[in-house]
Amino acid sequence: MNNLPQKIRRLRQLQNLSQKDMANRLCISPRAYGKIEAGEIGLTVERFGQIAEALGCPPDAILIHSPEKVYMRFLYKGE
Repeated sequence: MNNLPQKIRRLRQLQNLSQKDMANRLCISPRAYGKIEAGEIGLTVERFGQIAEALGCPPDAILIHSPEKVYMRFLYKGE
């Protein structure tokens, strides 16, 4: 999986977050966030950084690793 919007979507899903949750964290509308995940809106470096922060992981990890690896390395709390 090397498509950035797909990686972002998978990371969100792994954390059981809705698109509305992410939109709230980013202070944008759920519709706008949905367009980001659908790849309909290009990501700026700034917005990508905000998304990574909202997901709780480093931006470079999202670019380099699979969503599952990022989740296990940075986000999994052993619940």
